Amino acid sequence: MSVRPCITKSNLVRGLVIVTLLAFACNLATPAIALADALDTEVATNHNDSVTATETSEALQEVPGILSASDQVVASTDADSAMVAATAGTAIDVPKDPEQGVIFGATDGPKIEVELPSADEAGVAKAVAPGVVAYDSGNGSANAVQANEDGSVRMLTIIDNPQAPTEYSYKVTVPEGGRIELTEDGGAAVFDVNNELITAVGTPWAKDANGAPVNTWFTIDGQNLIQHVQHDVPGVVYPVTADPWWTNRFWSYVGCIVGVGVPIGVAMVIAALPATWPALYAWGVGQGMNGNRTINSYVFKVYNACARFLAR
Repeated sequence: MSVRPCITKSNLVRGLVIVTLLAFACNLATPAIALADALDTEVATNHNDSVTATETSEALQEVPGILSASDQVVASTDADSAMVAATAGTAIDVPKDPEQGVIFGATDGPKIEVELPSADEAGVAKAVAPGVVAYDSGNGSANAVQANEDGSVRMLTIIDNPQAPTEYSYKVTVPEGGRIELTEDGGAAVFDVNNELITAVGTPWAKDANGAPVNTWFTIDGQNLIQHVQHDVPGVVYPVTADPWWTNRFWSYVGCIVGVGVPIGVAMVIAALPATWPALYAWGVGQGMNGNRTINSYVFKVYNACARFLAR
């Protein structure tokens, strides 16, 4: 019995065609795979609209000095509040429902209410670290509220992908009227109806996942403080973290004094004085008469630079 060969001319031709097609397909796929790998190395997030509590916590851990500012804060909860705390003379109440607004201010003084960005679309509050709760905004970003040991309050935004908003609006409500103004350093100040400073907001900052600065600034629209974050530009690595930092009156005043070149120790002494023009002026003159012209010079610098903290 004769045996027919397994490899015929037609089989050989078909095999060569298949091998050629497979090789061509692999060559086409290789650049696509390389591109996908490159994108994965440049972007550390999953590009989902949802930013989970775990993702928020991981993003904040990567920003030096943030979570350590509240790791000793003792907070409680109640039926409506995700966090209630009192630190360094500041009381803060962070709601479970973001539409209710965050309420904070001096323990024995006036309070303000701040509605977080995208509050009407955000999820309920979840604890992500000591003194920190977060809300998933459902639009590629999340809000986190932090009660710090020094009495300040941070309202951080974690931006997960290029499709997330570039504007984040904080609606500020002050009892019995009042207003919010931008300051010369790019921050903001909140005044009550009697023109007394209630709180100040530090110069805004934003950083990407590599710690590189991202362009950001404040504008005001009525009672809304809007942080603009220009994250949708080439070179930004996600997630991006941005931060309005709200300080109580005393530390805001100290910060202003330090900002005009006064050492921190002297700044705290000056800030502890009665916050009136006559008292500050009289104290400076008194120090000058005693021969301490350096302190006298500091006082007049403060007199001219930190007017928003002083009653006339």
